[in-house]
Amino acid sequence: MEEPLLGKSNGPDRNAMLKLPCKVTGITVSGVRFTSKEFIQRLLQRAQEKTTHGELAEELSRASGRLEQIGIFRAVRCEVDAGQKDDDVVILVDVEEKGRHTVSTGTFVNEGEGNLEVSWTLRNFGISAEQVQSSVACGSSGSNGFRVEFVKPYITDNLSFQASAFENLKRIATPRSVGEKKTGFAMTLGQVEGSSSFTYEISRRSLAGASQDDGWESKDMTSLKSSIMHTFLRDTQDNKESPTRGWLIKNVLEVAGIGGLGCKFWKNEVYAQVHHSPWREKSFLNSITLSLTGRFGVLQTLGGDTSRYFDRFHMGGAWSLRGFKPRSVGPSFGHGYAGTVSVGGEAMAMVDASLSGDLPLPASLSRFTKARFHVFGNVGNNVAVPSGPPVLTKCSQVFRDVRSAVGVGLLIPTPLGRLEINLCLPLRGSQADMDRASFVQIGLVPV
Repeated sequence: MEEPLLGKSNGPDRNAMLKLPCKVTGITVSGVRFTSKEFIQRLLQRAQEKTTHGELAEELSRASGRLEQIGIFRAVRCEVDAGQKDDDVVILVDVEEKGRHTVSTGTFVNEGEGNLEVSWTLRNFGISAEQVQSSVACGSSGSNGFRVEFVKPYITDNLSFQASAFENLKRIATPRSVGEKKTGFAMTLGQVEGSSSFTYEISRRSLAGASQDDGWESKDMTSLKSSIMHTFLRDTQDNKESPTRGWLIKNVLEVAGIGGLGCKFWKNEVYAQVHHSPWREKSFLNSITLSLTGRFGVLQTLGGDTSRYFDRFHMGGAWSLRGFKPRSVGPSFGHGYAGTVSVGGEAMAMVDASLSGDLPLPASLSRFTKARFHVFGNVGNNVAVPSGPPVLTKCSQVFRDVRSAVGVGLLIPTPLGRLEINLCLPLRGSQADMDRASFVQIGLVPV
């Protein structure tokens, strides 16, 4: 942003030019067909408060980013022009809008199942960048779903709003004849430039294909949830797919039973990652990264209620606890992996430590893949905690009889997510866990 404003980066007295005073006297917007000019001008209000050319250049760069992130513009250009007086400047904003309608296809991964999604977007539903989006998805194991969503990117200078209606059916790993069906409505208020968001959701959950004759409890088969969720997220990672430095922390707190409806509980889950490349300055070790990942969660029922299948924690798989099959760790019923069904736990914890680096591939191959190797070790547990006493007083159970595994493998970025091919050695677990252990594990992890 600074070069159009201040000239070439190697020009004379650049630092002095950055400190020159200025006063923004107007904002001119061009290129709009559907978007309100007043909406764009409102997003640049902070620029009018800047008093030097350096401050103005930085703010215009941030404003361009905000406009691009909305998703309705193909291009955004912000420049300044001289005003009537010596220190006066006028901001010139030129945008190129995307088409009103877009139909697109995409792929994503949900607990190792690949999904194809077809979506339609109506941009500029109003005049302030509102959008309507609808999507239909189907999975490789029979999962399916649809969603209709209304998005208003700015209801205030730093708050966004979205509302959605949805229905989805997700086939569980074992048995595939049972699916998690969820139908509901959700509203979210989130900080545009911040770390917090609040979501209200009311949904009906049911286990399609399940019956009490197969061992399922009636309270798990159908339930209603009315909850408020607060999500806090901070992310400084340098790369989403294969981070080499930075950290991430995410905390999700949910309280259910709002309005006296449905199941009653509070639930909290913390997820954190930290990455460090200690030998970045040494050429033959510069790709080596040390990573530490942790998860901890508790579920506490309220008002004498009991926990439900949909609200409990499930663990196992490449995206959760390597060395164990999907959803195989924790409370279950049935015998043998083929007939064992996970029902989830009220307290869980997991820690994973790994060392990763670039594969020493020839240049002819490294152009096509950014595959990395990794060596890992993880420990974790998922336990049932009886309703009644505060679950936090019994969380020590999660640190007893922990499951653990070590292994080596490949990390391959793909359009669907990160493909992991691991050789695992489970070290500790119950006999049932060992029956459900995974020595060769292939899984897709969403990023």
